[in-house]
Amino acid sequence: MSPRSLLAGCLATLVLSAPAADAATPVGFSSSNPIPSPGAFYVRGSNGYTLSVFADDRRPARPRVIVSATNRTGRVTVEAPADFGEEGIVADLGRYGQIDMEWQPSGVAEEGKIQCREFPPTTLWFAGGAYVGSFSFHGEDGFTDAEVQSVDGRQGWWRYESCGYTVSEGYPGPGILLDAERSSKGRGREAYRYFSLVQNKPGEKVSYGAGIGESHGRIDVYRAAYALGGRGSLRVGAGLDKAEVRPPAPFAGRGVFERIQRGRPGRWWGALEVDFPGRPDVSLAGGSWSASLVHGFREAHPGRSSTRPGTRPISLVGAGR
Repeated sequence: MSPRSLLAGCLATLVLSAPAADAATPVGFSSSNPIPSPGAFYVRGSNGYTLSVFADDRRPARPRVIVSATNRTGRVTVEAPADFGEEGIVADLGRYGQIDMEWQPSGVAEEGKIQCREFPPTTLWFAGGAYVGSFSFHGEDGFTDAEVQSVDGRQGWWRYESCGYTVSEGYPGPGILLDAERSSKGRGREAYRYFSLVQNKPGEKVSYGAGIGESHGRIDVYRAAYALGGRGSLRVGAGLDKAEVRPPAPFAGRGVFERIQRGRPGRWWGALEVDFPGRPDVSLAGGSWSASLVHGFREAHPGRSSTRPGTRPISLVGAGR
């Protein structure tokens, strides 16, 4: 297992138990033994997108690179086989581009502060350096493009800045939850397609989301779209027997839920569509869809500890800078 995988998998254990004075200092806990490379970086793409690259080497026999292009209304994630030899990142992204980046350490260790709710504040040391080579990404119909030859290593340590999040939900609850999905039988390269909404309390705005998964040989592509609609975008009948939604862009049209039998999925029909990045006008309702409509709530809780305004959970300070 690489040092990068070891630290990512054991961070919770390491931060909860400080290394003993007479034991070898674990990777990342001293300036003389820093984490060797970020295993990640991000760059700015065109049209307001941010592209993040993550080396997923948790399964050594099947290393994958995960590239996500994200803006305020949608996301496209491309997963492909990769080679992480010598701490670099090499991958063929097919029609989306390619990655051939070599990690070049600077020989300077940099200090980072991590502060998550689950663990006490922790200091980790990172190897300074840069990724050098080539990275290109080209979204369908030019929804975003990016090409770079070098990326500062500081653009990769964000993977340790994320403290994750937890989701709580309850049934019944004060709000409305609707989840709809299309049967994937006979859909060829499509793995799934779904639509969902959450209104946690009566009168609140409604969170809408949709997703679709595709398989293109050894490359998997996942698309998501999301929007926040006003309370008038959702109408629910008495007894939750019927509902109608009209979410804002990137969605268009309406979807209708009709209950057929208690305790069974209901019908989900209408002319509801969404524009995913790189794939517009995707239908989100019809005869092959089923849905559930219940009273409940669903909330996401970030794992980051509260910090003073203007501070960051990770603050990199380079020696000699």
